[in-house]
Amino acid sequence: MAEINNGLHGPARLAVRIEIWEHVPPGDGMVSVGPTALNAALGVFRVHVSFQLGGEEVCGHELLLHESAIRGWTSRVKALVTGERDRDVLHEPVESPELILTVWRHRGASGDPTDARYELLVALDTGVFEPESGLSGEGPGVFLSPDPAELLQFADELLAEAERAQYRG
Repeated sequence: MAEINNGLHGPARLAVRIEIWEHVPPGDGMVSVGPTALNAALGVFRVHVSFQLGGEEVCGHELLLHESAIRGWTSRVKALVTGERDRDVLHEPVESPELILTVWRHRGASGDPTDARYELLVALDTGVFEPESGLSGEGPGVFLSPDPAELLQFADELLAEAERAQYRG
């Protein structure tokens, strides 16, 4: 399970958890969970994203992610933190219409991208969960300000989780 939190304890602890439940190996056709379907030819993970407050899940949803989306996102986060990426915003819908991951880099006074602070938004689009509502782009989210090491650890944990699931699957 990949987890990132606000560093607090007790009832003020806010966290995002992404747990990969299953690897669906590449195949023909589509894989679906609820109203969402992804191309199985690209390899798909069935994941559970949850928001935790004080150690209790306050919101969670099962969704699908392509293998390449996880690998690409973790790679781009690492490039952002190490200064290999020029842009200061990493906005990814990670090829799943339900999950939005956005990372902002705020450079320090020196302008050096490795001397920066970060903000992370993880949001779930509830309009995708319930298409009959007609809402899109609205839903719960968690906003955190991780230090570079915490952001890299979250990316590493997510990639490791994907690799374990792929090996199990």
